[in-house]
Order: sequence, then structure tokens, then C-alpha cells
Amino acid sequence: MSDLPERPEKPTVRARVTQRLDEERDRGASRAEMPFPQSPVGERTREERQALLAQAISSYVRNGYRVESQVDNQAILVKGRRPNHLLHLVLSFLTLGVWLVFVWLPIAILGGEKRRVMTVDAYGNLTETKGRG
Repeated sequence: MSDLPERPEKPTVRARVTQRLDEERDRGASRAEMPFPQSPVGERTREERQALLAQAISSYVRNGYRVESQVDNQAILVKGRRPNHLLHLVLSFLTLGVWLVFVWLPIAILGGEKRRVMTVDAYGNLTETKGRG
């Protein structure tokens, strides 16, 4: 029961790119002026799918992810680094196991690399899954 107005939800990357592509089509630009050729009902061209994926990748890269691999319709993005286990082993011996319990185990369990697998299907739908890391 707050008097504050509700904030509108921020549109997703896919929604923004799809809206931009639809606006280009609606403007009635000639085929030579359009960034991508018209596609059959519902399906996107290869270039449109690549543009959708590139847009999504760029937003993740701005948030600290790096591209591990990329093909036409899929990209694997990684954030973070693997822990240096040799260094943690030496520090665990030097601190008689205290480092192992309070530092190394939490880093090994919670830290490390975080992966995202982004895929775009024939209709331009982006799916994102958590990868192994």
C-alpha cells in the first residue's frame, strides 16, 4: 500500500533487438536499406540470429564475462578464474589447516569460473543455461 508508483520492468535484450528489427521492417525501407533481408513467417535469417546473439553477448561482456567459444548460434561465456590450488595447498600446510577450512574450501565451493551457454534458435529465441564450471 505504498504511494510510490511501480517501476516499469526493463525490457530484455531479446525484446529490444526484436523491437528494433521489427521497427526497421515497419518503416517500409527498401530491401537494400534494410540491415537484414525479410525472413519467412516467424523464422529469422542467419544474420538476424547472429545479431541477436551478438547483442546478448555484448551485454554479458560489459558485466565482466569473457567469450570462451562462439559459433553461429551458440556462445559460451565465462566469468571469474579458477583457484590456484597449489598455492592454497602450500598456505594450508603453513597455517596448519586453518587456511584450508576458512579460505580454500569456501573458494573451491563458491568461487571459480561461472559459465553461461547462450543459444539462439531458428525463430530468434535466446536461451541461456548455466554451464559447468
